[in-house]
Amino acid sequence: MNEIAKRSQLSFPGCLLTATGLIPDETLTREQWEETGRRIGEINRAVGWVTGDWLLIGENGGYLERGKLEEACERFGVAYSTAKDAVVTCRAIEQRLRRPTLPYTHHRQVANRDDADELLDWCEETGASVQDLRAEKRRRSKEASRIAPPEGKYRVLYADPPWQYNSGDQHTRTSQDTVLGSHYPSMSLEDICALPIRDLAHDNAVLFLWATAPLNKEAVSVCEALGFEYKTACIWDKVKHNVGHYFSVRHEMLFVCTRGSCTPDSNTLFNSVQRIERGEHSVKPEKFYEIIETMYTQGPYIELFARNKRKGWEAWGNEAENGVA
Repeated sequence: MNEIAKRSQLSFPGCLLTATGLIPDETLTREQWEETGRRIGEINRAVGWVTGDWLLIGENGGYLERGKLEEACERFGVAYSTAKDAVVTCRAIEQRLRRPTLPYTHHRQVANRDDADELLDWCEETGASVQDLRAEKRRRSKEASRIAPPEGKYRVLYADPPWQYNSGDQHTRTSQDTVLGSHYPSMSLEDICALPIRDLAHDNAVLFLWATAPLNKEAVSVCEALGFEYKTACIWDKVKHNVGHYFSVRHEMLFVCTRGSCTPDSNTLFNSVQRIERGEHSVKPEKFYEIIETMYTQGPYIELFARNKRKGWEAWGNEAENGVA
């Protein structure tokens, strides 16, 4: 066995593995050729899992420093674009939850979604392709957006939309550690802008809107589409890092947008950077409710894409009973 095969511990019957390909033995049989094909198929199906698990092992063992992913990929000859998605997919979907009957690409499409198991079940039952899976996710997003809004007008609105990233679901359609397709199926910018939020707001109202750094421009577009004007933002320093494209990301931004005249009721000024360690995936700290209620002592209040109903607030979301929590 040559050095390449020894180092990788890979072997293909009737073929010699080299740095530039496979060289068949003179005695290669059809059975050996077919077995080699099966092994290559197994490698292709596992490469995403293997790459992601390898990086996570490095992180957990202290061999790979946070923020050094690109450097490690260059050192070991691993494609950075593959590694970015793989590490997030493997972190989101533990080995015990992975489906041997489905390709890695299917898991990649549902990483960081609360309905991941349900979608993977659906794929196994229907034999869905990746294209079919994407269509099903879009269908669920549209279905979620049809939930009837509550009646009435609100002065204070708070929203954490399930943003959809252009290059995929949440940081290349998988890696984003917010909105994603976390508790809610991700929604396109067009679908978010089409929500009847404008009709829920008083003529004089304020909208607190969560956004991640890659989507600041889109968040401003949403504000404007809903009839609000961007004013300022607060930064949530989550302490813990997530994999990003240009930086090791540890923050999100809470936009403050108004329509009409809606300045704060209180003179209390909070620090524009709130350092609070992140907890459960996508869940925003309780502190931000307190900040909003201190700044705006007079409601009515409503939370959009709500998971639970807070005392004194209305809630609208697909996890709320009958659409309204």
